[in-house]
Amino acid sequence: MPDMASPADRLAPYRERRALLSARYPSWIAKTMDAHLADVAARHPTRPLILTDDVTLSYADVVERSERIAKGLRRLGVRAGDRVALVLANVSEFAPLAFAIWRLGAAAIPVNYLFRAKEIAYVIGQSDCRLVVTMSSFRGLDYLAALDEIVPGWQCGDFSPFANLSAVAVLDEARTGVLTLGDIETRGAADSTPLPASGASPTMPPSSCTRPVRPGCPRA
Repeated sequence: MPDMASPADRLAPYRERRALLSARYPSWIAKTMDAHLADVAARHPTRPLILTDDVTLSYADVVERSERIAKGLRRLGVRAGDRVALVLANVSEFAPLAFAIWRLGAAAIPVNYLFRAKEIAYVIGQSDCRLVVTMSSFRGLDYLAALDEIVPGWQCGDFSPFANLSAVAVLDEARTGVLTLGDIETRGAADSTPLPASGASPTMPPSSCTRPVRPGCPRA
């Protein structure tokens, strides 16, 4: 079948692309992932970065969304050096969320979405996570049921036996009252306190947030 792509759509030859990269980046410059995203978004704001059947996000879209999420995570108490576990498949939310975590100087801990309850528990405990962000279900796996098994009081703000865990967020409100990624982003959008400059070492005041009490949960 003939190549129907226009000349503008075809990639330049490898050596030409290599030369262009060498000219643009003649020497190694230490840069954080969020700073690199900001630089590319400044040059190509409207170029698509994420393409799915349902969603297209440009570089600028991802920067804007990641900043809202970062502010929301900061309000939850996520700080530089913290770990955030991500029980996510290849979903459009992954990139903005990961860049938001990196923007705060925290570490994103991808968790194999095929893991069962005991395996998820091992990752949360071994990495000493501050926050878990998870799908509610995927391909027959029920992650909320897994959380019920390993963290029975998670919807009530009791995250024992994980001493450092302080919140769980779900992509969608599959259960009434659960904290969602949308909630985090909405809270971040309402936060007028600027984030540190991309690439800077985040210095943030101690968190004043308290664990939310969910409907139907006893108050301490």
